[in-house]
Amino acid sequence: MLQLMQPNESQPRYCHNQPLNIVRVAGDVLSFIIPCLMFMEVTLIGRLFVPEIVLACLLPVLLYFRAKWLVKPLVGKIIFFALLWLCAQIVTDVIRQTPLEDWSRGWSKIVFFQLNFIALYLLLSKRRVRILFFSAGIAAGQILTYFLFPSAYAIEEPWKFGLGIPITLLFVLLSQTTAIKRLKHGTAILISVAALLNLLLGFRSLALICVATIVYLYINQRSHRLKNSYNPSKWLVIKLIILFVGIGIVTAEAYKYADLNGWLREKDSKKYIQQSRGKYGVLLTGRPEFIASSVAILDSPFIGHGSWAKDPKYTLMVAYLLSDLGYTTSQNTENADTLIPSHSYLFGAWVESGIIGAAFWGWVWLLVMKALWKLHNAREKLLPLAAFICFNMLWDILFSPFGATGRMYEAYHLVFIIVVLSRAISKTHVAKIQSGNLRPA
Repeated sequence: MLQLMQPNESQPRYCHNQPLNIVRVAGDVLSFIIPCLMFMEVTLIGRLFVPEIVLACLLPVLLYFRAKWLVKPLVGKIIFFALLWLCAQIVTDVIRQTPLEDWSRGWSKIVFFQLNFIALYLLLSKRRVRILFFSAGIAAGQILTYFLFPSAYAIEEPWKFGLGIPITLLFVLLSQTTAIKRLKHGTAILISVAALLNLLLGFRSLALICVATIVYLYINQRSHRLKNSYNPSKWLVIKLIILFVGIGIVTAEAYKYADLNGWLREKDSKKYIQQSRGKYGVLLTGRPEFIASSVAILDSPFIGHGSWAKDPKYTLMVAYLLSDLGYTTSQNTENADTLIPSHSYLFGAWVESGIIGAAFWGWVWLLVMKALWKLHNAREKLLPLAAFICFNMLWDILFSPFGATGRMYEAYHLVFIIVVLSRAISKTHVAKIQSGNLRPA
């Protein structure tokens, strides 16, 4: 009987696996190459990146072989809520009679975000190594973009709008390699270097995210030392929010201290002095767009103002308010064709598509918090990258505009979070079974 189970030596080994191996290798290579091409774009309906075109072409093939992967509850919820967001945007634009050039960009933004998410989930989710390849490809693509086709912002602020994010991402990727983990506190030291570099070069938000990542990794290690159970405290979400706010205050004070001691670049020092002259210091000038978007939301909280909504009164209101409070403003009060400023995924969607658009990003924000909750004592090899991505998403949803590159990067971030969250939930289930707290189904 045992002899019958032995492989036939006369047949070539692994012959039946060769096509699968070729497909697997091709998928691995694509996982790195696709984000590397983000410097290539075309103008069709607004800005469209070549990687989005590649993913759109791959999607029918991926759906043919792997459509059943989309039945997972979390994946289905993201697709469902994103479709609701799209429907809300369509209804708003019909009611507001949004011009063709605006609603076409607004609808395509949501559609390509969904297509990117579905294609990336089908391409990356079953091979965790592809997640690392894609992250490395993002870093490489952003560096190539800076050197080949830098934006006007990148030319003026090379670190903040050019090299800061990809180099920091490379630091995080290196911090979870075996060689760095063998060093005592190697991961924390490497991310701390990235935090200090961002702080001194004026990228305060990214410095804050790096510091939050370090503290979170410390919490994770402490949980292992104390041998905590797999059940996180129900108050952990509140603690994480308090922690994030506290780290923000400490980072702001550290930046102030660096300025007082002459450690900042002259340009960053002048900018900080200008921002802190007003009545409320840097608190108000950091994100003055919140004032305009909040008033716009109150004016139309349910249906929004439409894709790429324009109304100069909101921009002028911010400019005059800042001036009255003693701030120097660069707003052009003579420009009568300006977007309603928001500088936030959440507020931007609320302004453009109403409460349902805001509900999508609010739900995603809570999903990220859930991931941090579940991972705080998990033994996850990709935890440094997971924490960095989670804190980065928490910040962007509240304080960053949903730009053209966000369609690709945030779709990838959601895929990453689903993968690590699913693994953490699976391990929690196994641990409960082993401890006798839960019976296997």
